[in-house]
Amino acid sequence: FVIIILISFFGYKIFFTHKLVEVPDLVGKTFQEASEITKSIGVKINKVGTENSVKIPKDKISYQNYSSGDNLYTGDTIDIKMSLGVAQVSMPNVENKDLSDAYNLFQDYAFDVNEIYEYSSSVPNNIVISQRPSSGTMVDENAKVTLCVSKGQKIKNITVPNIVGLTESEAKNKLQSADLIAGN
Repeated sequence: FVIIILISFFGYKIFFTHKLVEVPDLVGKTFQEASEITKSIGVKINKVGTENSVKIPKDKISYQNYSSGDNLYTGDTIDIKMSLGVAQVSMPNVENKDLSDAYNLFQDYAFDVNEIYEYSSSVPNNIVISQRPSSGTMVDENAKVTLCVSKGQKIKNITVPNIVGLTESEAKNKLQSADLIAGN
Protein backbone atom coordinates (compact mmCIF):
# COMPACT_ATOMS: atom_id res chain seq x y z
CA PHE A 1 0.00 0.00 0.00
CA VAL A 2 2.82 2.45 0.91
CA ILE A 3 4.65 1.62 -2.35
CA ILE A 4 1.49 2.27 -4.39
CA ILE A 5 1.03 5.65 -2.66
CA LEU A 6 4.68 6.63 -3.29
CA ILE A 7 4.47 5.59 -6.97
CA SER A 8 1.20 7.48 -7.35
CA PHE A 9 2.64 10.61 -5.70
CA PHE A 10 5.87 10.68 -7.75
CA GLY A 11 4.06 9.58 -10.91
CA TYR A 12 1.63 12.46 -10.45
CA LYS A 13 4.52 14.89 -9.97
CA ILE A 14 6.36 13.61 -13.05
CA PHE A 15 3.39 13.43 -15.41
CA PHE A 16 1.29 16.38 -14.25
CA THR A 17 3.75 18.97 -12.99
CA HIS A 18 6.05 18.74 -16.04
CA LYS A 19 3.85 19.99 -18.82
CA LEU A 20 4.86 20.67 -22.42
CA VAL A 21 5.64 24.27 -23.35
CA GLU A 22 6.56 25.83 -26.68
CA VAL A 23 10.17 27.00 -27.10
CA PRO A 24 10.31 30.79 -27.55
CA ASP A 25 12.58 32.54 -30.07
CA LEU A 26 15.43 33.89 -27.95
CA VAL A 27 17.82 34.89 -30.78
CA GLY A 28 18.44 38.65 -30.77
CA LYS A 29 17.35 39.10 -27.15
CA THR A 30 19.54 40.06 -24.20
CA PHE A 31 20.26 37.47 -21.51
CA GLN A 32 17.98 39.37 -19.12
CA GLU A 33 15.08 39.42 -21.61
CA ALA A 34 15.54 35.72 -22.34
CA SER A 35 15.66 34.90 -18.62
CA GLU A 36 12.33 36.63 -18.04
CA ILE A 37 10.69 34.87 -21.01
CA THR A 38 11.95 31.41 -20.09
CA LYS A 39 11.13 31.87 -16.41
CA SER A 40 7.54 32.75 -17.29
CA ILE A 41 7.07 29.41 -19.10
CA GLY A 42 9.04 27.32 -16.61
CA VAL A 43 12.22 26.49 -18.53
CA LYS A 44 15.81 27.48 -17.83
CA ILE A 45 18.59 28.89 -20.00
CA ASN A 46 22.26 28.05 -19.86
CA LYS A 47 25.09 30.04 -21.47
CA VAL A 48 27.34 27.55 -23.26
CA GLY A 49 29.64 30.00 -25.02
CA THR A 50 30.08 32.96 -27.31
CA GLU A 51 30.50 33.44 -31.05
CA ASN A 52 31.06 36.20 -33.58
CA SER A 53 28.05 37.18 -35.65
CA VAL A 54 27.59 39.51 -38.60
CA LYS A 55 23.82 39.58 -38.08
CA ILE A 56 23.37 39.61 -34.29
CA PRO A 57 24.71 42.61 -32.29
CA LYS A 58 27.11 42.16 -29.41
CA ASP A 59 25.65 40.96 -26.08
CA LYS A 60 22.52 39.49 -27.70
CA ILE A 61 21.70 35.80 -28.04
CA SER A 62 22.99 34.45 -31.35
CA TYR A 63 22.20 30.74 -30.95
CA GLN A 64 19.79 28.46 -29.13
CA ASN A 65 19.90 24.65 -29.25
CA TYR A 66 16.12 24.24 -29.65
CA SER A 67 14.25 25.90 -32.49
CA SER A 68 11.41 28.28 -31.85
CA GLY A 69 8.16 26.32 -31.84
CA ASP A 70 9.69 23.06 -30.55
CA ASN A 71 8.21 21.59 -27.37
CA LEU A 72 9.99 21.10 -24.05
CA TYR A 73 8.87 20.04 -20.60
CA THR A 74 8.87 22.62 -17.85
CA GLY A 75 12.13 22.39 -15.95
CA ASP A 76 14.14 21.62 -19.11
CA THR A 77 17.07 23.82 -20.16
CA ILE A 78 17.74 25.72 -23.39
CA ASP A 79 21.45 26.18 -24.20
CA ILE A 80 22.36 29.57 -25.70
CA LYS A 81 25.40 31.37 -27.08
CA MET A 82 25.96 35.11 -26.79
CA SER A 83 27.12 37.21 -29.73
CA LEU A 84 30.49 38.95 -29.63
CA GLY A 85 29.36 41.06 -32.59
CA VAL A 86 31.21 41.36 -35.86
CA ALA A 87 34.73 39.91 -35.94
CA GLN A 88 37.68 42.16 -36.71
CA VAL A 89 39.95 40.99 -39.53
CA SER A 90 43.10 42.29 -41.16
CA MET A 91 42.37 43.71 -44.61
CA PRO A 92 44.19 41.59 -47.23
CA ASN A 93 46.38 43.28 -49.84
CA VAL A 94 44.79 43.13 -53.31
CA GLU A 95 46.63 46.02 -54.96
CA ASN A 96 48.31 45.06 -58.26
CA LYS A 97 46.23 41.86 -58.40
CA ASP A 98 43.73 40.83 -61.04
CA LEU A 99 40.15 41.63 -59.96
CA SER A 100 39.14 37.94 -59.93
CA ASP A 101 42.16 37.14 -57.69
CA ALA A 102 41.07 39.95 -55.35
CA TYR A 103 37.61 38.39 -55.05
CA ASN A 104 39.20 35.00 -54.36
CA LEU A 105 41.12 36.57 -51.44
CA PHE A 106 37.87 38.12 -50.18
CA GLN A 107 35.83 34.88 -50.30
CA ASP A 108 36.34 34.12 -46.60
CA TYR A 109 34.93 37.52 -45.59
CA ALA A 110 31.55 39.19 -45.86
CA PHE A 111 32.97 42.41 -47.38
CA ASP A 112 30.62 44.76 -49.23
CA VAL A 113 32.80 45.44 -52.29
CA ASN A 114 32.36 48.48 -54.53
CA GLU A 115 34.38 48.81 -57.73
CA ILE A 116 35.47 52.09 -59.31
CA TYR A 117 37.03 51.98 -62.77
CA GLU A 118 39.52 54.45 -64.23
CA TYR A 119 41.97 54.57 -67.11
CA SER A 120 45.65 54.05 -66.42
CA SER A 121 48.62 54.27 -68.72
CA SER A 122 50.79 52.28 -66.31
CA VAL A 123 48.43 49.60 -64.89
CA PRO A 124 46.99 46.93 -67.22
CA ASN A 125 43.26 46.38 -67.68
CA ASN A 126 41.34 44.68 -64.80
CA ILE A 127 44.17 45.09 -62.26
CA VAL A 128 43.43 46.69 -58.87
CA ILE A 129 45.13 50.09 -58.70
CA SER A 130 44.24 50.88 -55.08
CA GLN A 131 41.97 49.80 -52.24
CA ARG A 132 40.16 51.39 -49.30
CA PRO A 133 40.65 50.49 -46.49
CA SER A 134 44.33 49.88 -47.05
CA SER A 135 45.90 46.46 -46.52
CA GLY A 136 46.77 45.49 -42.96
CA THR A 137 44.07 47.73 -41.47
CA MET A 138 41.82 46.02 -38.91
CA VAL A 139 38.21 46.16 -40.16
CA ASP A 140 34.87 44.50 -39.47
CA GLU A 141 34.47 41.28 -41.45
CA ASN A 142 31.50 42.88 -43.25
CA ALA A 143 33.25 46.21 -43.97
CA LYS A 144 32.64 48.29 -47.07
CA VAL A 145 35.62 47.94 -49.40
CA THR A 146 36.28 50.14 -52.43
CA LEU A 147 38.55 48.87 -55.19
CA CYS A 148 39.90 51.20 -57.87
CA VAL A 149 40.31 48.98 -60.94
CA SER A 150 42.22 49.83 -64.13
CA LYS A 151 40.40 50.10 -67.44
CA GLY A 152 43.80 50.03 -69.11
CA GLN A 153 45.18 52.76 -71.28
CA LYS A 154 42.60 55.12 -72.71
CA ILE A 155 42.30 54.67 -76.43
CA LYS A 156 41.93 57.95 -78.19
CA ASN A 157 40.49 57.99 -81.70
CA ILE A 158 42.39 60.42 -83.85
CA THR A 159 41.73 61.34 -87.45
CA VAL A 160 44.92 60.99 -89.45
CA PRO A 161 45.50 64.22 -91.35
CA ASN A 162 46.17 64.14 -95.08
CA ILE A 163 49.90 64.73 -95.56
CA VAL A 164 50.16 63.74 -99.20
CA GLY A 165 52.02 66.39 -101.16
CA LEU A 166 53.67 67.98 -98.10
CA THR A 167 57.38 68.18 -97.43
CA GLU A 168 58.81 65.86 -94.81
CA SER A 169 59.09 68.59 -92.15
CA GLU A 170 55.55 69.90 -92.92
CA ALA A 171 54.18 66.35 -92.69
CA LYS A 172 55.96 65.70 -89.34
CA ASN A 173 54.62 68.98 -87.91
CA LYS A 174 51.07 68.19 -89.04
CA LEU A 175 51.26 64.67 -87.56
CA GLN A 176 52.73 65.98 -84.30
CA SER A 177 49.92 68.55 -83.92
CA ALA A 178 47.45 65.60 -84.22
CA ASP A 179 49.32 63.73 -81.40
CA LEU A 180 50.79 61.24 -83.86
CA ILE A 181 54.39 60.23 -84.37
CA ALA A 182 55.86 60.05 -87.84
CA GLY A 183 57.39 56.70 -88.73
CA ASN A 184 60.29 56.05 -91.08
